[in-house]
Amino acid sequence: MSLHEASYYSFEGESIMEEAWQFTSKHLKELMISKSKQRDVFVAEQAKRALELPLHWKVPMLEARWFIDVYEKREHKNHLLLELAKLEFKILQAIYQEELKDFLCLVHQWLRNIQAYLVEAKWYHGEYTPTQGEFLENGLVSIGGPMVTMTAYLSGTNPIIEKELEFLESNQDIIHWSFKILRLQDDLGTSSDEIQRGDVPKSIQCYMHETGASEEVAREHIKDMMRQMWKKVNAYRADKNSPLSQTTVEFILNVVRVSHFMYLNGDGHGAQNQETMDVVFTLLFQPIPLDDKHMVATSSPGTKG
Repeated sequence: MSLHEASYYSFEGESIMEEAWQFTSKHLKELMISKSKQRDVFVAEQAKRALELPLHWKVPMLEARWFIDVYEKREHKNHLLLELAKLEFKILQAIYQEELKDFLCLVHQWLRNIQAYLVEAKWYHGEYTPTQGEFLENGLVSIGGPMVTMTAYLSGTNPIIEKELEFLESNQDIIHWSFKILRLQDDLGTSSDEIQRGDVPKSIQCYMHETGASEEVAREHIKDMMRQMWKKVNAYRADKNSPLSQTTVEFILNVVRVSHFMYLNGDGHGAQNQETMDVVFTLLFQPIPLDDKHMVATSSPGTKG
């Protein structure tokens, strides 16, 4: 059986390993049949399992779980070793359950996003223009900010803190106001194109419909709303009793900051303009030119620092 498993690590052109596979496959089949007749379940099951798939191709923990069950049926088993294997698996299982529980907060965020999209679809097909308040309460979710934050937190935070996780899921305080800002900035940059393509009225159109204001006045109102919301965000950021760490807070704010850059002069995300591309290229790839004369002067032998 060990030789059979080893044969699956062969390279192209290794004829000896190919012969080993053929030899062991034949004898394992014979062994499986004979041991089944003898009711030697442990060996028969192992032979059958090996012929189905080699260990090299299997998920290790799934195979470990299967092996524990089979080993327990063995007549002459090491009880201490079996208990140790069970204990180790239980510990790993508990870790997996904790991780699954954490990523469940993520499933809820996806469901909230889908529900927010459905609300907007209902508005659109019903030709309903929501109030600005209605739009923003739904829009802070549909913009995807809470979901992005939760995904990043679960992917990059070690250890994950239950109190922070619960707060992030609540969409309150700093999260509430930060992603309303994100929604508003997105609307300023994208609403004109999205309305032409066929989409639900955005915060600008909602305000115009609600008050009778012109688009220019509505846009200025939105900008002032963002400025006032940033004041609320600043207060939460300075709160020493906040359940969120400064690292998590800064991540949330960075998402909002990116929106200001991305949508300042139009839709820099969905319809990338050259200005947006140039700035990103400068950030990631373009080196800062150095003063050659200065470099020569500072690196010449004998130059005093």
